[in-house]
Amino acid sequence: AVYETTRTFAAPLVPLRRWIEEENRIVAAMEETERIRKPVGVEVLHGTWPEPGAVRRVELADGHFVLERVLVNDFPALFRYQVWNYTSAAGKSLSYAVGQQAWEVAPGGGATLTWTYRLKPDAFYKRPFVQRFVDEDMRPLMDRALDAVQRRAETHFAGSLPGPTDPVDGSTVGAPSVTRASRLRLADRFFEALADGEAETALSLLTPEAMLYAPYNPNGDASDAGIRAFPASMYVRGALATYDPLVFVERKVSIADEGSVLWIEAEGRLRVAATGRPYENRYVFKIELEGDRIASITEYTNVATLARDGVVATVP
Repeated sequence: AVYETTRTFAAPLVPLRRWIEEENRIVAAMEETERIRKPVGVEVLHGTWPEPGAVRRVELADGHFVLERVLVNDFPALFRYQVWNYTSAAGKSLSYAVGQQAWEVAPGGGATLTWTYRLKPDAFYKRPFVQRFVDEDMRPLMDRALDAVQRRAETHFAGSLPGPTDPVDGSTVGAPSVTRASRLRLADRFFEALADGEAETALSLLTPEAMLYAPYNPNGDASDAGIRAFPASMYVRGALATYDPLVFVERKVSIADEGSVLWIEAEGRLRVAATGRPYENRYVFKIELEGDRIASITEYTNVATLARDGVVATVP
């Protein structure tokens, strides 16, 4: 189940981000409903918030709580976080949710926010119910809060947009951050499409000639001849047929080679479709980009665990 919305603010990016965060203005603007209560307190359980890996407990107005973990914090362009351990009735069908605030400089010097929530049901048959909750409860609450903050920001930052020769994001690092954000979003969209079983969405993010390479071979062959290589489109279809779900969580992303390469560490939480047997493993992906598409994927994983619990995906 997915919630996504986009808002453009007539305000420079960095000052806007700081203004929103200094008083948690989006949450403050939310009008709670019978099914969704506002946060009333937080307790940091691990790390330093909002650094990646930090975990906090969020208490809600009705006495229930959730846990939140920072996955990525690339200020000012990207903030990604995980929410789980819902104790309220509204969250009883959820396994976890991943939220993402992706910011970029808008034409004319404003700031555009794309806020995405992906909610993962704890059972596949609950997807329609969770999506209905998103559409009927979550979306109206989020949209009203963002509309209110957008109006207040336009008043607060009136006349503050830069001239044509000024930095449009309020800092000297704005443009690179925006580039990083777009590339991080591309990888995120690919892995979320796999998690949702949306083959066509995943395939649309690949170049026509994209390849997948797997250097670690379960048969132990460490030579170049042992490297498995497939068209990435064929591998996506084979992997989705072999595993259900095909989920990679706790993703940590590093950018290399002037932004053309992403290195992604992830925890694989998969289930063999034919048997229902769980398969969990650690993965590292090297993703090479061409423009706004994925040109190649190199997958590194523990082949001993794969041989014990998993199944090598059958390529059609």
